[in-house]
Amino acid sequence: MDHPMGLLSFVVLGALSSEKCRPFDLHRSGFMLGEGSAVLILERAEHAQKRGKKPYARLVGAGSSIDAWNVTAPHPQGVGAELSMRRALRDAGLQKDDIDYINAHGTGTPLGDQAEAAAIARVFGSSVPVSSIKAAIGHCIAAAGAIEAVACIIALQKQFLPGTVGLEIEDAFDISVVKRGQSASIRYVLSNSFGFGGQNCSLIFGR
Repeated sequence: MDHPMGLLSFVVLGALSSEKCRPFDLHRSGFMLGEGSAVLILERAEHAQKRGKKPYARLVGAGSSIDAWNVTAPHPQGVGAELSMRRALRDAGLQKDDIDYINAHGTGTPLGDQAEAAAIARVFGSSVPVSSIKAAIGHCIAAAGAIEAVACIIALQKQFLPGTVGLEIEDAFDISVVKRGQSASIRYVLSNSFGFGGQNCSLIFGR
């Protein structure tokens, strides 16, 4: 994403930060672009067992929605984000208290973080730890969801909550944002990925 036209498009949209990415920070001003990719291979558990392979994690639920609100901006109250998370919980057959960590889409944009935080608060309240890794790796656009799914799986394996790099003064959100990485007991993690056009996806992974 270092091509001038790619950069210019996000500059015109006012989505890029002029200094650094600060997800959920009071003075957040946008994201920074990253480059990378990841691939996850889904396989039935019984098939992996026959091959003598131990899976890294289990994909236990998925949910998606479309805001149809604005081409580049999320619904102000995060209605679509809320719906995708609730659908993921329903698909997994889990309750909100079963989730031990939420990997937020957390781009560091004023509107995006506000909408997502509001949606998370309505679904989970303020008890579930939330963080964004985009300030550490950049926003990899179409590859962001896959990369962050891998980060969630590593969090499960290591029993470790990633911190939110760049967060200095937390905005007045009704969620519990993890500022620095820390050990924790993690059974299930939820990862949010939201895109232009109001495309929303939430995945739940378990050990």
